[in-house]
Amino acid sequence: MDALMDALKVWRGGVVLISHDERFINNVCNQLWVCADGTLSKWLGDVSSYKVRMASCLAKEGLLIHLPILQQLIVGNRKDKPT
Repeated sequence: MDALMDALKVWRGGVVLISHDERFINNVCNQLWVCADGTLSKWLGDVSSYKVRMASCLAKEGLLIHLPILQQLIVGNRKDKPT
């Protein structure tokens, strides 16, 4: 996986990448696009902000009960978190 990440970092062309590996995405992607409800749209944040947004949506629908705990875990794992 590391060799692929290194190769993609120096690649000058475009690549469509589908992955659930957050480390991989954070290391090689400079744009995030989301497929949802039959549409494709650019996500203006990072993977962590997308996860928080999706957790919030699920919580509003009553499908996720422990939103504050999930947000703390996601933010706690971010390298760029405020100190």
